[in-house]
Amino acid sequence: MNFRLLGPWNYTPERILREAGYHQHRDSFVKLVGRDYYPRWHIYVKQESDNQLLFSIHLDQRAAVHEGIKAHGADYDGPLVKTEADRVLGLFEKQRHR
Repeated sequence: MNFRLLGPWNYTPERILREAGYHQHRDSFVKLVGRDYYPRWHIYVKQESDNQLLFSIHLDQRAAVHEGIKAHGADYDGPLVKTEADRVLGLFEKQRHR
């Protein structure tokens, strides 16, 4: 699921995502759902302008099956993804600089 947010915010996107339970993972952010590494929430953030971010969120169900191939089992839409996207959106809205 993709969504855009307009800023500015009181804090950096990285700080807001950390407060949401995410940690940086290479060029993205992940949040574990349970005690295992999967399933996990996975968010990519792209700065489109000074005050606009593009988010891509999905739920990784499992790791890639074949070595060297990035394909994996993931949910890119549906009620769970929508709920988490709304939660993240709400945290950014709370930090909007007014």
